[in-house]
Amino acid sequence: MVIRGFGSCATCDHPYMLRAGVGIESYQRHYVDCSECGSPMVLAVRAKPPQAHFEVEENFALGTHEDLQATLINLHPNFAFDPEDFHDRMGFASLKYIGRIAPVVEHLIQPGQKFVDTAFLFDVPNISRVWGHVRRGLNIEYVQNNEKPLKRTIEGYLADRKRFRPDTTATDVASMHSGFLRAAFFPQIEQLANPALALLEKAVADFPAEFASFKSYYRNEFSSEQRHRYISAFTDYFKHYSQFSQMLIHARLGDDDPGPKVVGSKAFEEIKLFYGQAYEALTTSFVIFACLNNILLGRSFDQFESMTLNKYVKDVEKAKRANPFSNEPAFFVFSKGLDSSLRNGSHHASIWRNGDVVYFRSGGSGAERSMPFSDYLHLCNVLTIALAATWLLDRRLVDG
Repeated sequence: MVIRGFGSCATCDHPYMLRAGVGIESYQRHYVDCSECGSPMVLAVRAKPPQAHFEVEENFALGTHEDLQATLINLHPNFAFDPEDFHDRMGFASLKYIGRIAPVVEHLIQPGQKFVDTAFLFDVPNISRVWGHVRRGLNIEYVQNNEKPLKRTIEGYLADRKRFRPDTTATDVASMHSGFLRAAFFPQIEQLANPALALLEKAVADFPAEFASFKSYYRNEFSSEQRHRYISAFTDYFKHYSQFSQMLIHARLGDDDPGPKVVGSKAFEEIKLFYGQAYEALTTSFVIFACLNNILLGRSFDQFESMTLNKYVKDVEKAKRANPFSNEPAFFVFSKGLDSSLRNGSHHASIWRNGDVVYFRSGGSGAERSMPFSDYLHLCNVLTIALAATWLLDRRLVDG
């Protein structure tokens, strides 16, 4: 469903016609630059199917009729637009993606279901709230593992999920955590996690003593701190999910290059540090792949081809952390989407946006580089899915 509205920038009175695709969230926030004065305008779509309407948060005045001089802007919380469609009165971003989504969710349709909205199968409705259940469960598990609050948290998770996916199950924090991440990021998370998990199981079967030594080491030296990195990264991601979700479908379907895309909502100041955060969390977790690779090659988990684990952890820069397992495709694929220059710009806040373009420097005197804002969102999503898949391996390693 697409709704239409009229209004103007409250700063310069420039008129607009708004067309917004209505997603599955009850409240969908959009950040738009005024094309005339550049001032940020913040609007939202409040949806209660089959009804939806615009609401104003900042610097916009809703009107009741169209101005003939109005600039048309298309918005959608779940899809980006081809450049030629962004100001098209008949532009429907969702139509270009339905054909790709339908085959992916076919197996999720329950016997006897006649009418199914594929959006509710492909996406997780109220995803930020659902993540809140998962995060609370993880925290309770870590702090006290108290049965009563854990039970209540899992029940809350199931209540939210079963409204749209009656087949959802969760009996403990591990199954809730895994089920949520797999639902939020399939099918790409499966394509990353499953081959890597198979190699982990091979290490368990073929080298049980060495795997046990690695497990003990990781639990003592890495697990707790890395757990906090995971939770912090995903909390920030789902806090600003309406930004990332505009390009998420491309990362979920494994697109290497989504092509030229324009997104309607641009809250770059809210997410400009996220790429650096995800990069740090992901590359720190590469110690899992590096040590498993050592084991699978018949070496001690802490002995690399030409260095020790201590040197790998302390001296090897993050951009080169994937090199020791570059010959193992099931592990090396997790490094796709890493850009050390973008990481430096994002991590050190040497990054900014002008219109649809993001600019960044890799250091104080580094060369200026740029990319479309839509590509920045895509790379953030690629790293986030890789981090989610790594977290599944981490839980298998730690919990056994």
